Amino acid sequence: MLTRIIILGVGVFLSGCAADEVFRPDNPSFTKLHGPLSSVSAARTGEQYTRFLALGSEPAQLWSGYASAPDPRALYVVDIAFVFKEVSGLPLTKMRFAPRNHTQDVIDAWPAYAEARIFAYEGGPINLVTVKLPSDRRLGPDGSFESDWTLCLDCVGLTRQGTVKDLARRDRLLAYAHQPSERRPLVKMSMVDRPSQTLLVGGEADALIARVAQKQRDKAVATAQLANGAKRANTPNLPATVQRDKLVIQIADMVEKGTFKSALPLFEKLDALPVPIDPNTNFYWGWSLVESGQTQAGLAKLYRFLNHIVETKGVDSPYYTATLRMISKAEG
Repeated sequence: MLTRIIILGVGVFLSGCAADEVFRPDNPSFTKLHGPLSSVSAARTGEQYTRFLALGSEPAQLWSGYASAPDPRALYVVDIAFVFKEVSGLPLTKMRFAPRNHTQDVIDAWPAYAEARIFAYEGGPINLVTVKLPSDRRLGPDGSFESDWTLCLDCVGLTRQGTVKDLARRDRLLAYAHQPSERRPLVKMSMVDRPSQTLLVGGEADALIARVAQKQRDKAVATAQLANGAKRANTPNLPATVQRDKLVIQIADMVEKGTFKSALPLFEKLDALPVPIDPNTNFYWGWSLVESGQTQAGLAKLYRFLNHIVETKGVDSPYYTATLRMISKAEG
C-alpha cells in the first residue's frame, strides 16, 4: 500500500518590540539567509515539509507561518517533513528535521519528543502525531536527521492489544495523510520531554501490526466462509470468477441508476472473493461511499486509487481526471 503524507500549517506568532520585523517563511530576505522551503509532492513521495520558526532565546518553541524579530538572523529555522506509510490499514509516522541555522548543541538540547496537533480547519477536529527524536541527531549529507517510524496508538485509536477504541481517529489521520499538499490544515508543533500519546516503535510496533493483520485475515476468512455457506445453501455453486463477474454487473447497474448505498454491500462481497478484481473498482467504490454520505472513507479510497493509477498508468489514464474531479467535489 502506498503511503502518503501531506501536512502543512499556518500559525501566527507575534512577539518582541514594535521595532521588530514580521517575517514569513517565503520572505526574500529570510530565504536568502536560510534557504528555500523544501517543498515535496506528497502524492509522489509520501511527505510534505512545513517550515517552523523559533526565537533565538527559545530554540525549541516552534511556530509555523510568521514570527517577529529584529532581523532574520535572530530566528531559528527548521523544516519538518511529516512522512506516513500505511501498513495493514494503520498509519505509521516519522518526521524528518532539517534545521537551517542551528548549532549541534542547540539540536542536541531539544526535548526527546516532537508532537504535532493537526486541525482540518480552525476549530475543527484535532489529530495528534507524536514521534520520539533519536539520541543521535547529527545531520546527514542533506542537512537533516529523522525519527524512527512510530505507531502512535492514541493517534489511531488502538489499545496495546490491537483492539479498536476509536476508529474515527485512524480514518481521520488516513484522510489527512492522503490529502493533496494544496489542502493545508493548521499544524501546531511542540517539543516535549514526555509524550502525551502512547507510542510504539521498532519491534513493538511490528508485533502489534502483525497481530492486527492476523485479525484482519481471520475476519476475512470467517466472512468468506459465512458467505460461501450462504451461497451453497441458497444459490448454485458458481465458480469465484463467475461470482465476481456477476457482482461487477450488479454494481455497474446500481451505480448507473444512482443507487450508491445499495451497492456498498456488493463491493464488500466482491472484495472478499478469492480472485483478483479490477483495480478500477476502487474508483466506483470510493464514489459510492462519498455519494452515500461516508465522505472520509470514500476520500481515503479515492486517494489510494489516485496514487495507484499515477504509479501504474500515469496522468494519461482516463481515470486520472475523473478521480481528481470526484475528490474536488467531495472536498467541496
